[in-house]
Amino acid sequence: LLRLELYLDGDSIEDGHVRISRFAEHDPEAAADVSEDELTELACRIYESRRQRARFLSMSLLGEPVWDMLLALYCFTARGRRMSVSSLCYASSVPQTTALRWVSVMEERKLIAKVKDEKDGRRLFVVLDEHGRDLMQRYLRSIHNSLAGSG
Repeated sequence: LLRLELYLDGDSIEDGHVRISRFAEHDPEAAADVSEDELTELACRIYESRRQRARFLSMSLLGEPVWDMLLALYCFTARGRRMSVSSLCYASSVPQTTALRWVSVMEERKLIAKVKDEKDGRRLFVVLDEHGRDLMQRYLRSIHNSLAGSG
């Protein structure tokens, strides 16, 4: 897909310029130069900024538990931290029963997977499934390019 942008340099539409560019999410080559570290930093900043919103508005007004869990998984696992099911639920900022329902939905949709702890078989860790990781990377590349003014 192409995006058409109109820039007005003067006082009338005749003075404007048109620029055509590709949407980054539809052109993976346009965003291929963004490093894993940059994507991780962006995901972490988004996650942290979402936590800061609670200082200003009630969390009941801000609920997007799946998005918060996907951001947390991307951010924390990229930084070498493993997330248990309970820590993932905590990251969503919703009641545990609600978070667990969303964990099941995400698992069914192949966004996340549960893996057993090698040291304690009773404990489960959650990781982004290949499909979930791919979606997050595509989204983060798109946002990175948009924020950088290149998308």
